[in-house]
Amino acid sequence: MTCRDWEERIAAAARDDAPDGTLYQHLAYCPHCLQFARQMAAVAAALASWEVPAPDESAAEAARAALAERLAAIRKSSPGRAERRPVFRILDQPAAIAVAGAAAMAAGAVVAPGWVRWALVCWAALAALVVSVVLLHSGRGGTTEGEY
Repeated sequence: MTCRDWEERIAAAARDDAPDGTLYQHLAYCPHCLQFARQMAAVAAALASWEVPAPDESAAEAARAALAERLAAIRKSSPGRAERRPVFRILDQPAAIAVAGAAAMAAGAVVAPGWVRWALVCWAALAALVVSVVLLHSGRGGTTEGEY
């Protein structure tokens, strides 16, 4: 075993307060691990005597109020979907973007050589498959415990 392996056993022994005999044998001849064991014992003692301070309700309430104020300011400063110009509302529709891309691709395919047309046909078929899968699954909400 390496000293790194022993350090893990030393940390576990300090945490669980259950060292074994082989650990003591290693500490007898390894000064590095002995120093690490002393440090871990000090950390374990400090953690054992540590008390969690009681929460300050006034500070928590002030933080909640400041967060609510910041969120309200963000809502007021950013326009909603209905307030945006029509040109930018089109960008919310993936199908509109896809139609524009398909039209541009078709225009390019008209003047392209034959092998490029086959590549575009294959790409379009793959893109249609991916878009279909995305549209089929876009309405589903994820769950943490599996799908029902």
